[in-house]
Amino acid sequence: MGMKFTKKDCIRLLYGFGEITEEIVDDEFLKDISVKNPIPTTTLLGFSWERIHYYALFDTDLNDNIERAKEQIFKIYPNSDPELVAGKDDLGGFFKGKVVYLFRERITKKRLDILASEQFPDISRSQLVKMIKNGEVKVDGETIDINKTLVSNDAKIEITRSQEGEKLVDIPVIFENENVVVINKPSGVLVHNKDGGGFVGETLVDFLEERIDEELLETEFKTNRTGIIHRLDRGTSGVMILAKNPETASFLSRQFADRKVKKTYFAVVHGHPKINKAVIDVPIARNNKAPTTFLANPDGKPAQTIYEVVSANDNFSWLKLTPLTGRTHQIRVHLAHINTPIVGDFIYNKEQIKERPFLHASELEITVPKDDGQNERMSFRADLPDDIKEFLGLEGLEDAG
Repeated sequence: MGMKFTKKDCIRLLYGFGEITEEIVDDEFLKDISVKNPIPTTTLLGFSWERIHYYALFDTDLNDNIERAKEQIFKIYPNSDPELVAGKDDLGGFFKGKVVYLFRERITKKRLDILASEQFPDISRSQLVKMIKNGEVKVDGETIDINKTLVSNDAKIEITRSQEGEKLVDIPVIFENENVVVINKPSGVLVHNKDGGGFVGETLVDFLEERIDEELLETEFKTNRTGIIHRLDRGTSGVMILAKNPETASFLSRQFADRKVKKTYFAVVHGHPKINKAVIDVPIARNNKAPTTFLANPDGKPAQTIYEVVSANDNFSWLKLTPLTGRTHQIRVHLAHINTPIVGDFIYNKEQIKERPFLHASELEITVPKDDGQNERMSFRADLPDDIKEFLGLEGLEDAG
């Protein structure tokens, strides 16, 4: 077929299939380029990028027959275990109108710090490395303190506290009656333990169980996250309302489902929005390449966020936000989408200048069941945490919280 490929071709191929996020010029991680013809009508390009081996198969007659495509790869690489990345038509004509199928060698092991960051996206990589070196990470029940250790992709990773029994943080109570407790959740506190293990330490479920009668804990209510009605990401601070009995849990949940709850957030972001006040109306979907994260996608679920610039300087902006829907990571995804990612958001922001996202749930307005059996519309407010206040002062931005 006579097709020839340069390093730049390989990089553009990875970029076209979304394997890299930008068409970088530095090709030092690109190695082992090989071009073969498994059959006369097919070209197979093989190369490695950051120790991952890729196979790009160019064939106009495959008609999406993936097993047939793998057979051609096996002719050249008999010991390979390829998995399909995607199939695209000619990548904008760059590959001479040929249909290209990109495969990557199936990865069975990853570095511990990389795998841990995928399983615990709310903890920064730098924090995880410290925790590994401090002996706070277990793999399949065994403590491993070297972050570059290769572990199986399906390994069970647990993060444990250095001192068992010691509470991680104090949880300030804003309001409490017989039915609810409203708190100012500190950054770093998990809502609940991840399914089947993961982080070992105090969570909001643990906090709430201490405030519920033992009789209630014996009911099915305990199996339903014990009164957790809505969630804040681990790094996000601010107002949360927790139910203390099943009836209240149902009553509050209906309000969230019917969008009768008003939520107000504040965030510090990089840059400045093009418009000082607007609605971000962009659907959000799960990122199939990183299932614990989300992205703006026209095929996703509807999501709307109102934002307003409170103050700004050359580098940062201080925003007031009102989410009209409640999608996971909604505010974080929306702000990254308009090129103003949240300071410290290590999932959706490449600049990691802080250890946690500077996002704070400032106010929550909801109808609350009172002790006398009546319902009352109430508004709760949580003061800004000290780290955000300090940052705002240093940057000369107005403390709007």
